[in-house]
Amino acid sequence: MSSTPRALCLARVLRPTLHEDVRGWLFEIASARAPFKVRQLYAVGVAPGQTRGEHFHKRKTELFAVVSGACCLRLRDFDGFAESIALGPAGGDALAVVIPPGIWHAFTNDAGADGDAVVIAAADEYYDPEDEDTFRETPTDYVSQLIPDFTSGGYWDG
Repeated sequence: MSSTPRALCLARVLRPTLHEDVRGWLFEIASARAPFKVRQLYAVGVAPGQTRGEHFHKRKTELFAVVSGACCLRLRDFDGFAESIALGPAGGDALAVVIPPGIWHAFTNDAGADGDAVVIAAADEYYDPEDEDTFRETPTDYVSQLIPDFTSGGYWDG
């Protein structure tokens, strides 16, 4: 295991407490030290060569940890800044990533794994289909729909 996770600008990387012995491993994804009160907990399977997520939230903060297999987590903000990080115990790091509102995120199982990658996710609010908070556009595309000149240069030309 490496001792220092790579830093991200758009999300917070956490190193959960890892317990290992001859029986296997356990790492505490969300504990009393979690950065928010967990309102929803779910697991997501990502098939080899597939991508899940590809959205952002206006309000919701989420915590993700890949517990089986490996995934590349891609992030993008409203200014178009993008970054990525490899996650999963297969990569040798037990990491969790906290993604704040407004950050577009997607998990891709492109590590050449034979099986699904399993992502455990926690959110600070319940999913409510009557109050949708998931937006499939990138943040820049979303803003350009609200303000047509946002990406065409109208607001940014000197």
